[in-house]
Amino acid sequence: VVTVRQRNARDKGCLQFRFNSLLSDANQKETYKVCADDIVRSVTDGFNGTILAYGQTGAGKTYTMTGRGAAYENRGITPRAISEIFRSLREDRQSSSTVRVAYIEIYNESIYDLLLPSADPSGIAVVEGAKGSVQLRGVQHRLVANEDEALEALFEGETARAIAEHQMNKHSSRSHTVFTIHIESRPDPESHFFEAAPRGPRRQRANPENGKHRAGAPRGSPHQQVPGLPGTGRCGVVREEP
Repeated sequence: VVTVRQRNARDKGCLQFRFNSLLSDANQKETYKVCADDIVRSVTDGFNGTILAYGQTGAGKTYTMTGRGAAYENRGITPRAISEIFRSLREDRQSSSTVRVAYIEIYNESIYDLLLPSADPSGIAVVEGAKGSVQLRGVQHRLVANEDEALEALFEGETARAIAEHQMNKHSSRSHTVFTIHIESRPDPESHFFEAAPRGPRRQRANPENGKHRAGAPRGSPHQQVPGLPGTGRCGVVREEP
């Protein structure tokens, strides 16, 4: 529980906020363990997971999520999540998995594909499916075979990000970014654990694991917000019919 004493003379009370955990002088390894480890493990078990960094410009969101420019031991949540996911997939002898990654940036009310910087942002659309799922059309979902290829995509996208001068932090990003890891797994027929079903399709799991990073940026009047990213301005959502 965090207690904040009111500074307003007319309101002398205190505000209380409850959190699952509170990190003070924690290193990157401790931060990952507390904030992300359980979520990433759930993703490898077939569940969806989202890790969101939200806060004022200069608070350390980019460093926490990626560890930009830091030594290997100070890498952020996203590189550590990538390592854990591929470690888990290597140890899974019963399934064959395909991994794809996507990296987008929401900047000045447009969506950009950071893995395909030359793409026209007008060709990217946010689509809401009949069951409420949200997908991006026109974005590259890059097939990655291993941890190195996934990390290469992450850092390629980081390089492509739009960086703007800001009086609080001249290196701070004036944009929101979403890095998605999509895992599709099927039973491996070559595994001695595999049993052919008498009928019906094989089961498969498809899990998007998102690393979201939001930073403050001037906005115009909102049109419709991207679900899960409040305040992102005029990024329209197209609703698909069933």
